[in-house]
Amino acid sequence: MDTSWIDLPTGHPKYIDGCMQFIEFAKQDLVLGKIRCPCKNCKVDKWFPINEVERHILFKGFYKSYKNWIFHGKGDMVQRMFESDGGSTSEGFPGNQSGFIGRDNMGGLLRSAFSVNMPPNCQTFEAQEDDEWIEEPVTYVTDVEYDDSTIEEDATYKKLLEASEERLYEGYAFPQILDFPSSYYYSKKMIKELGRWYEKIDACPNNCMLYWGEFLEKDKCHVCGTLRWKRTKGMSGDVSDGDTNTLKRSVPAKVMRYFPLIPRLKRIYMSSETAEEMRWHDTERLGEHDKKILRHPSDALAWKAFDERHSDFALDPRSVRLGLASDGFNPYRLMNTSYSTWPVMLIPYNLPPWLCMKPSSFILSTLIPGKTSPGIYIDVYLQPLVHELKLLWTGVEAFDAFGREKFNL
Repeated sequence: MDTSWIDLPTGHPKYIDGCMQFIEFAKQDLVLGKIRCPCKNCKVDKWFPINEVERHILFKGFYKSYKNWIFHGKGDMVQRMFESDGGSTSEGFPGNQSGFIGRDNMGGLLRSAFSVNMPPNCQTFEAQEDDEWIEEPVTYVTDVEYDDSTIEEDATYKKLLEASEERLYEGYAFPQILDFPSSYYYSKKMIKELGRWYEKIDACPNNCMLYWGEFLEKDKCHVCGTLRWKRTKGMSGDVSDGDTNTLKRSVPAKVMRYFPLIPRLKRIYMSSETAEEMRWHDTERLGEHDKKILRHPSDALAWKAFDERHSDFALDPRSVRLGLASDGFNPYRLMNTSYSTWPVMLIPYNLPPWLCMKPSSFILSTLIPGKTSPGIYIDVYLQPLVHELKLLWTGVEAFDAFGREKFNL
């Protein structure tokens, strides 16, 4: 069936005729009077009555990547077979079931994550937005010379894109899903390539110092003299502090986990959706509202005073405002009261209020192990974070997927 009309403007006569053809085709297989809506907003992820779907696709536009109508007509039989075996359907489906085996636009997500996009030859913003979903050869947005880091990112992008196109098994009828890694090691390796990893940094058991930076190769604490390594038992059962010949094989007495901040902030701006949301404090809050109501940190006097003091920072709404919080908890509850963990969390205040304090928006920065609170020595563990914040204050080059440009983060 010819689906070229999908790319036409919504008011074009051929587009309207094509929508009517689709509605007739979809009527063959109604489920309790409803079908999946393939409009530009719903993206085959919600169920509506046939007349509502007709209105959506006529006025909102058709989801341009959905040209193989596998979830309509006879093609939806595979989906119903899955549902009959205990699977779930998409949002709005009768019976209040949720979920959808639908298309995750993995190619689009990877292109955003690695600053890769279509050649900038589109005439309107809407066309550019739609082109993100078209599977064609891609190029980097800006014409820059390839350095070593760019070539490495390009290789990583291509490898992940190939993985996203692998099928789960032969004859696979559903949209493309990443194949499962063969081991936990490869799972961690894949996550690291997506910019989500952590660094292990040895620490003094007495919270005096980190074996980091200029003290990376030290074997003892330069403050209290405590050995860096755990005491080990010898063959005879005697306990020893080890010697210089066995230090490399010893186990650190205390290890903190640090999650680098800069790669995570870059990832936020490499997605067009989150990059747009990070501007909320500068765009949406300018609307009419009661000036006496504090509905977001940007309404606070502290925020405004900071903007006045650092006007260069405040000029770009993409500049990141972070809140920091820390508290201890016992991951084993009452099963082990001699162990606790102190996480340091970062909260991006740029986001709108309904996302700002949502747990999924929090950025885990540091995990500090120990039976008790680090107390006044928490500044020792914040050294890597402070180091990155200083780098960010001077500015780090990043890519804004929403504005389609590089900027100083």
